[in-house]
Amino acid sequence: MQKIATRLLILSALVYQLLLSGCTSTTTTPDISPTASIDHQLERLYELAKQSDSQTSLGYRVDAANLLSQQQRYQEADKILAGISASSLPPASRATFIIVQAEIALSKFDGEMALNQVNLNDELLRQQNQATQIRAALLRAKSFELLGRPLDSARERIHLAPMLTEPDQSKNQTALWNELIKTPIESLQSAAANSRIADEQGWLSLAILAKANEANLDQQLSALQRWLQHWPNHPAAISLPEELALLDRIITERPNNIVLMLPLKGKNAVAGKAIRDGFMAAYYQAQVSGNKTPNLRVIDTSQTQNFMALYQQAANESADFIIGPLQKQHVQTLQKTGSLPTPTLALNYGNEAVTTTGLYQFGLSAEDEARQIAQKAWLSGHTTSLALTPGNSWGQRITNAFADEWQQLGGTLLEDAQFSSETSYSKAIESLFDIDASKQRARRINNLLSQNTEFTARRRNDVDFIFVVATPKQARQIKPTLAFHFASNVPVYATSHIYSGTSSPLLDHDLDGVIFTETPWLLSYQNHPLKQSISSNWPGSANRLGRLYALGVDAYQLFPRIQLLSTNRENKLAGATGLLTLDASGRVIRTLEWAHINNGKIETLSN
Repeated sequence: MQKIATRLLILSALVYQLLLSGCTSTTTTPDISPTASIDHQLERLYELAKQSDSQTSLGYRVDAANLLSQQQRYQEADKILAGISASSLPPASRATFIIVQAEIALSKFDGEMALNQVNLNDELLRQQNQATQIRAALLRAKSFELLGRPLDSARERIHLAPMLTEPDQSKNQTALWNELIKTPIESLQSAAANSRIADEQGWLSLAILAKANEANLDQQLSALQRWLQHWPNHPAAISLPEELALLDRIITERPNNIVLMLPLKGKNAVAGKAIRDGFMAAYYQAQVSGNKTPNLRVIDTSQTQNFMALYQQAANESADFIIGPLQKQHVQTLQKTGSLPTPTLALNYGNEAVTTTGLYQFGLSAEDEARQIAQKAWLSGHTTSLALTPGNSWGQRITNAFADEWQQLGGTLLEDAQFSSETSYSKAIESLFDIDASKQRARRINNLLSQNTEFTARRRNDVDFIFVVATPKQARQIKPTLAFHFASNVPVYATSHIYSGTSSPLLDHDLDGVIFTETPWLLSYQNHPLKQSISSNWPGSANRLGRLYALGVDAYQLFPRIQLLSTNRENKLAGATGLLTLDASGRVIRTLEWAHINNGKIETLSN
């Protein structure tokens, strides 16, 4: 492998010299067996490039980069193409060059660059063979996905589908459905109203019926049956997305007897009651719509001294499914059993290292948000960061989750600091930005000169962004403190804890520019029937306790679908708390929406 890498570097240098010497136009016709090993093919391209005239040698160089790109060896491909001008190549080689350059850009998470490469050369790429056209379409679809444009990505995949054969067709269909599910229903409806392409219309209407009836399985099935009658020959009708294909079975096998275990008294009562009320709002909406609902029993867990005995009692009394508990220590108690007699959806997370058969865990995990922020920052082109979090075990867990994800992606966490009180914000920020060190240097100079010289503190300038975990009250002081310490232009990414859930433009003006994660309940659910119902029944609390209501709503949506999510990790549920998936250990992972603050007001971001 080292030998090949060395020769490829020599090849790069050789062709650079040929570029300087001028060239004539020929096409590349490599005499290489397609069944040879990759390394052998690269060796042969090296020999051919060495023996050829300059223009032909350029073609072999592009061929080598193309081969490496197809093997996902993008850094090597990038080195080989360095210095080549696309305009110096014949059309076929120029098209390959453009494709490889776009694939390299995509490997660097630069979706905009990849998309521009393909779109600016669209006419040339359309004149190439089908394999090249497929690669170009996939590049567009993946670039749109990376740029947070799921509807555009799905449309590109819809148009690509007829060119594909199995198994690529199935993979493409799964990917396009995932993009449609990410798309807000309003965008789907607008696109459907303006579409003139039959396959696209069918996909859009299928996604609309799935999202519009997500909280109601029976209505979803009825709508699906009507869609199948209208679109009997549509590609999706021939091979339905798994979550819809299994809908009949999910309804048939859904639990009939549910036990909801929550604390309704004591210190956890506010959270327990909000979750219960969100669950019941979804439950009653299903009843009003004429759909079958399970028998339900609610157990208060706040008074028990022996949670396991209470759980066993619920399991023994014909429960098909248990939802709860909420307290972390009770979840950890369940984990110690190793296996549960009744499928259970806990509303919190226990010990991450322990997997228990029959136990699923779902909650408002700040760690999920931290990982998502790391991913967004990386995709935005950032590579270095600082972290400012509360100085307690909870803050440390969030910092660790962010740091682990950030470093796995390739980012560098330059430093992290913790705060414990209002007076420690300034100290922590000074430490993060090396301002205290700048002040110390000034004091040493003054001491050496035996006089006071005029001095302006300087901060470090190697920081791309700062990751912050703070409450609204804390953040309203942290952001101005950053500005005071010359860091007003450093992007701030924050978890949802920075937003109270209620619009407060005067108070939040100090948070202008902050980008943060948030639940759909507090962003895109403003006109959702369930939110309107809760707002009318509990005025003022639908936002203040919104995330907890959303947790209850999603618990109702999850319990009949939990087996579907566990069967295929690609399956997703667009819920009130986020886009929900299930990992191999039974933990529900949330992908939240994005927002930022502008003039003190919350504005939703597209990605």
